[in-house]
Amino acid sequence: VETERGMRQFRTYKSPVYGRNGDIIGTVGLGHDMTDFTNIDMELKILVENLPYPIALVDKRWQVLSANTRFRESFGFSEEELEGMDYLAWKDTLETVETKRTTENGSSYVTHDYLIKTNGEQRSYEVSEHPILDYFGNVNACYCLFRDVTMEREFVRQTIAFANADTLTGLANRRSFYHHLADLAGKPVCVLYFDLDNFKLVNDNYGHSTGDDVLVGIAHMLRDAFPEGFV
Repeated sequence: VETERGMRQFRTYKSPVYGRNGDIIGTVGLGHDMTDFTNIDMELKILVENLPYPIALVDKRWQVLSANTRFRESFGFSEEELEGMDYLAWKDTLETVETKRTTENGSSYVTHDYLIKTNGEQRSYEVSEHPILDYFGNVNACYCLFRDVTMEREFVRQTIAFANADTLTGLANRRSFYHHLADLAGKPVCVLYFDLDNFKLVNDNYGHSTGDDVLVGIAHMLRDAFPEGFV
């Protein structure tokens, strides 16, 4: 509908009005302005509240319009504190871990990993911010979704560590060594290479468990001797 405020989108409801004898004596109509999120506040709150992630809705000036219970409880906010809060100012206080751009179905969006203290514990959250378009294609608001990826990121970190390190000593394995050499291509390199004399006797006389202890001890000695080196 063309109004004094420009083009607006309305959801309309109509219902007959019945007289005492059950005859239709008229019609009542209601037009609900659905253009702005401020006009569909209750429907938005119901939707946001039932999403399984902490989520905040912000306006075009990045002022918080609404946030669900998961957001408030996870990050320690009351409803009063969130009302009109500057979302970007709060986000600037968070520690950024990683930023990546994703393209999906022709649309490109940026996700960030932040460390956020949740119930006294530091956790990693992947944050994605998506514009919300109104009926006429204008950016009306933005939803900011927080996904707890603490376990996921730790699993990736451990997988990478296991793939590049000896499980007994924690020193770099052969695969990691070759990658390191590739990174040093064209640069001067000094390599120290040695073996352990009579190490077999340790295993034969004291057992492989003791032999493992010796290898771990040697690894510590090497790290101490070459703190800036690649061991």
